[in-house]
Amino acid sequence: MKKLFAHIVSAYIWVAAGSMFFLTTLVGIVIFNLFKRERVQPFFAFMLNFVFVVAFVRIKLINRPKDKSKTYLYFPNHTSIADVPLMGAYLPTYANAIEADSHFKWPVYKYLVKAYQQIPINRENVRESLKAMNIALERLKNGRAVVIFPEGHRTRTGEIQEFKKLPFAMALKSGATLVPISISGMWKLSPNDKFEKRPTTVTMKFHPPITPDEYAGLTADELKDKIYEIVKNGIIK
Repeated sequence: MKKLFAHIVSAYIWVAAGSMFFLTTLVGIVIFNLFKRERVQPFFAFMLNFVFVVAFVRIKLINRPKDKSKTYLYFPNHTSIADVPLMGAYLPTYANAIEADSHFKWPVYKYLVKAYQQIPINRENVRESLKAMNIALERLKNGRAVVIFPEGHRTRTGEIQEFKKLPFAMALKSGATLVPISISGMWKLSPNDKFEKRPTTVTMKFHPPITPDEYAGLTADELKDKIYEIVKNGIIK
């Protein structure tokens, strides 16, 4: 009986949250093509927020930055495909994320990520990876916040993986304020993106911003290790 109930709940989450996300995607395609992105982002974020509401997911935000005038480069851990909409729903400002180039080929969704101006990356090609980082660098210099998942891809075990070096080499050039983010609870909602979905609480812990003065003089490896420890220690087990 318990197993049957779990399947019913999972089916509901798939249908309800999936339908809401599909509707949000369609709305996003329209509004981001017709209006200034920064202006309509709060409405789009509200719709993404509702996707988590109908999935019985409670989002707990800790120390979310309040200064919307700064250009932040965010470094969250990556546990689920839902991490990207999570960023869109709860970051304090409009931000572009670096996403796998395969996402830009998905039916319908590809039109959203293009309209939203997400940044495609081919992780199997060094030259293409560098191209994505250079686009991100340009966005930062133009005042646009950027999200990079420094593990490179979603965890398959639920545990945080080692960070890649390239995002931090780019961060050193950016002059941006860096914000590590620890995401906890998303694995319980969607373990390895399996069919089973569970209502849960997801915590986004925003760590104190790291200014350019604070990371000046560090190597890319040193900055990588510093932020890895911050993110890892902030994850709630």
